[in-house]
Amino acid sequence: MRNNTNQHMSPESFDDVVKVATEVFGHKETAIKWLHQESIALGNKTPISLLDNSSGKSLVLCELRRIEHGIVS
Repeated sequence: MRNNTNQHMSPESFDDVVKVATEVFGHKETAIKWLHQESIALGNKTPISLLDNSSGKSLVLCELRRIEHGIVS
């Protein structure tokens, strides 16, 4: 299910996040799945729902870096 809240986000911005998520999770399919799952660390919101502005994108990228470094949020 695709979330419509990312409709204002540029394709390049989405691609940037998918690239980082793919690096963290090792597979693009896993990255896309993660983007659509609610995250406690992101206030029980899906990461993709936060990508409609730069502050949301920053939150998602920070969470990906925490995951990458094994920091539990």
